[in-house]
Formats: sequence, structure tokens, C-alpha cells
Amino acid sequence: PKSLIVSLRKKNLFFLLSIFFYSEIIIAQGTSTQNSLLNTADSLFHSQQWRSAKEKYQQYLKDSVAKPMYWQRLGYCNHQLGLYKDAISNYEKAMGLNPNPQLKFTIEARMARSYARLGNEKEAMRWLEKASTSGYQDINEINRTKDFDLFKGSLLFNNLYKKIYTNAYPCS
Repeated sequence: PKSLIVSLRKKNLFFLLSIFFYSEIIIAQGTSTQNSLLNTADSLFHSQQWRSAKEKYQQYLKDSVAKPMYWQRLGYCNHQLGLYKDAISNYEKAMGLNPNPQLKFTIEARMARSYARLGNEKEAMRWLEKASTSGYQDINEINRTKDFDLFKGSLLFNNLYKKIYTNAYPCS
């Protein structure tokens, strides 16, 4: 009887260890698949293939721990595709995930750009104000983009532009 108990314990232990290692392999395979999906999405994003990148980010975000960077990138893909309301929704999701300060002001500036494209000056300037207060300093993006063309003559836009310029060039 004692040897039978020891034998059963060994079998149970072997069974439990088998389940543990098998589950670790499945988790690792899932992580590998997610990493591959993310790498593909990032490659497509950096090569400006917005529609394909969007699809990959959507697949990645559906089955993974949400990170604000990837919601922001999905939003940027939607912005580049002219889907400004979808972009805003993605940016809002990213903001709700407590992004780091640099990502935060980038998201705020992109929210402003999307609202500007929708012709919503109030929201565009509100988000641009938030971005500039958070430290946004990409004056080249402001100069290059056509997103704010409707508002470039306004006093509020010009004041925010000066604030962003000062963030970029504090000694000027």
C-alpha cells in the first residue's frame, strides 16, 4: 500500500508537471504569434502602408494586453486614411491607458489634428493647447501638416503656435 501511494503521487506529480509545461509552451506560442503580428504591424506603419498596418494593429489589440502606443498608432493609421472619428476614438483609448508624458503630448497633438480635419476648431484648439502645455514641440509637424489650414489665421492658433515654437526652441 505504501509503495502504491508513492507510485500514485509520482504519477500525479508527473501529470501536473506535464500540464504546467504544456501550458507554458502554448503561452509562449501565443506570445510569439503576438510579437510577430506586432512586428508586421510596426513594419507596415513605418513604411506608411496605413490600411495594412491598421488591420494588423486591430488583430494585435484584439488579443493582447492593451498598450497606449499601439492604440495611438492605430489612430494614426485611421487619421492617414481619413477616418478621423475612428482616429479620435483610438486616441481616446490610448489616453485612457495612462501613456508616458512624451506619448501623451503626441496623442494630444494628433487628437487636435483629427478634430481640425473634422472642422471642429474648438476641440482642435483645446487639444493643441493640452499638447503644448504637456510639452509638445514638433513645430516641423505643425508647419508641414495641412490639418490646421482652416485655423492658421486665427489668434488662438497663432498663440498656440508660438507656445509650441517656444517649447521647441526655448532659448529663442
